[in-house]
Amino acid sequence: MSYSKGQAPHLATSEVGRRLDAVLNFVDVELLKIQIESRQPEVRALRFEVNYTVPAKYREGDLVYFEAGVVGGQAGLYVREGANWRKL
Repeated sequence: MSYSKGQAPHLATSEVGRRLDAVLNFVDVELLKIQIESRQPEVRALRFEVNYTVPAKYREGDLVYFEAGVVGGQAGLYVREGANWRKL
């Protein structure tokens, strides 16, 4: 997702204009926060438990962190592809 905010108009010619400027400034700041947040990665962190055995239930595409020797010679993150586990 990407967002780019436009420039808020400047209206301060009277008390009403100054109040509108304050509201527009608030909205401008909030839209800037949305713009900054929309540029962040959607996934910020992943945590995997170490598995010492093959899970009883798994599906195509499952990601599992295995200890060395469980499904392969090295510890690491594996993906289920068909009938096999492939180390990423």
